[in-house]
Amino acid sequence: MTVTANYNYVDSKYNVKSLADYVILNSYVVCSDWLNWNTAWWRGLNYQCDKQKWRYKLWDEDATFKHYINYTGLPNVDPNADPCDPATLNDPGGQGHIPIFNKLITNSTFKQYYVMRYFDLLNTGLSCKRMTDILDSMVLVITPEMPRQIARWGGTMAQWQTNVAALKTFIQQRCDTVTKLFNGCYQTTGPYTIKINCDPPNSGIVDFNSVNISTFLWQGTYPGNLPNILKAHPKTNYCFSHWTTKTHTLSPSMTDSVVNLLLIASDSIVAHFIPNPKPLVTPTSTNICVGTNVQLQASNGLNYSWSPSIGLSCTTCSNPIASPSVNTIYTVTSTTSLSCSSSSSQTITITPNPQVLASPSSSIICDGNSVALQATNGTGYTWLPTSGLSCTSCSNPIANPS
Repeated sequence: MTVTANYNYVDSKYNVKSLADYVILNSYVVCSDWLNWNTAWWRGLNYQCDKQKWRYKLWDEDATFKHYINYTGLPNVDPNADPCDPATLNDPGGQGHIPIFNKLITNSTFKQYYVMRYFDLLNTGLSCKRMTDILDSMVLVITPEMPRQIARWGGTMAQWQTNVAALKTFIQQRCDTVTKLFNGCYQTTGPYTIKINCDPPNSGIVDFNSVNISTFLWQGTYPGNLPNILKAHPKTNYCFSHWTTKTHTLSPSMTDSVVNLLLIASDSIVAHFIPNPKPLVTPTSTNICVGTNVQLQASNGLNYSWSPSIGLSCTTCSNPIASPSVNTIYTVTSTTSLSCSSSSSQTITITPNPQVLASPSSSIICDGNSVALQATNGTGYTWLPTSGLSCTSCSNPIANPS
């Protein structure tokens, strides 16, 4: 798996991230009845859908938190169980899950994902607060039902409360100690406290490894000696500008939106965004006649690119002359000094020329007489020549030609 092509092939057939989550969860709760039993994996059979890779699901997770029998043969079922213990289990059940995991962990990409995914979950879904809050909420729901449970199946309320307290203590001890145990088996350092913020507020989102951060200030605990991956995502009408830190230098540069962070100490990181308004398009008219043109004017950017190019006098200026022959939607993309881009569109509608009918009351008149002219099918009229006409902009002038 150290060969990139080999790893990519496995990743194309097998959901390595699902395996990572499966091992992480069972490791964290110190499950003692998995791999040899209670392991399920699946994949979709519809080639048109996106679940073609083999992946895992949870099944029968009652032998956790030092409860029940150690069927798997874990070396330690206490809260200080080593997070690397799963790698030492050889192949319980003979299904190959741990041998596959041990091969994958030799790949630097998978190792980075696995270790940082472990910490991502410890800082979010598997955090002490979230797990104890869920346990407390479940106790509130179950407590009123316990008298009937005891009456039917035996036991005492005091025994149940003792078991609940032991479970809560295990959770608290586990999440307090597990982050300190990675240094021995995955050659990490720390852990260190990392704080992430966004400036200005509500201007962007930051991905930190597998965590999508949209609420700031965000804080977590992470190890050193393995890279963390940060990605900045601007919100609408904003553009990423740069990162700032108190301690570290991010690579490849502080102005790249996707960067690596190798922790050697605690730090605070800010993703900075700048306004990136859409270009403003102001045509001299949005409705023109066949054979005429209109000038388009774009602003709010430094450089412009127009499409489609048909009928335009230029495609990279701010003010092209548009001579479309049919109704056309012109789109302009503007860029700023930081190569941020945004687009706006403007529809130009073509109005067909009217088929004007001019009907005189008579086409032949005697010298000195007049004739009434009548124009139809238009909304405004101009008569030429003007000599001898009673009006030149009405629909029905009286003509006295000489």
